[in-house]
Amino acid sequence: GQPVNVFYGYKTDGIVQTLEEGIEAGLEGDFARAGEFKYVDIDKDGEITDGDRTIIGDPNPDFLASLNLSASYKNFDISIFLNGVFGNDVLNTKAFDQPSNTPLRWTLDNPTNEYPSLRGGRQNKFSDWWVEDGSFVRIQNLNLGYTVHLPNQITARLFMNASNLFTFSDFDGYDPEVGVDGRYYGGYPRLRRVTLGFNLTF
Repeated sequence: GQPVNVFYGYKTDGIVQTLEEGIEAGLEGDFARAGEFKYVDIDKDGEITDGDRTIIGDPNPDFLASLNLSASYKNFDISIFLNGVFGNDVLNTKAFDQPSNTPLRWTLDNPTNEYPSLRGGRQNKFSDWWVEDGSFVRIQNLNLGYTVHLPNQITARLFMNASNLFTFSDFDGYDPEVGVDGRYYGGYPRLRRVTLGFNLTF
């Protein structure tokens, strides 16, 4: 009864600060250590089990939109094309690999409730910590031109075209525009291209 590809997992409740807190939260073993994720005990049985999983995100957007604007003034012309996706979630499989997160990780001197500690071999439960807002607005294309009408019906036009100029988004990865399953695997950022041209018409 749910939309296709929704994310199903655990809800996080900050970071475990002490072993006692981890055990009290229903965690066991390495999961109860300080610096690990703390999860919400949804079924209130005192343990974190499969019964505590729930829907934690939806990669299906609420709506998509695009806008094409153009204007001209005397010899100048401009056109801009924007497109956007709104209300979708993205599963960021590279969230741990963001270098900017490293100084924010949990330590004894920095007991944060947002980022777990750095530790090799960590086993993670699939949770909403990996799910981010994938909404974005992108300046997909921008054209600027200047046209001059010369004698003998000759027309000269100088223009610039820029594609993938800028993306407005809160997503931490390179590009929030992912496949229908909503999973982001990293890769390379989209190229920004700028082209200069000159047309001469006789």
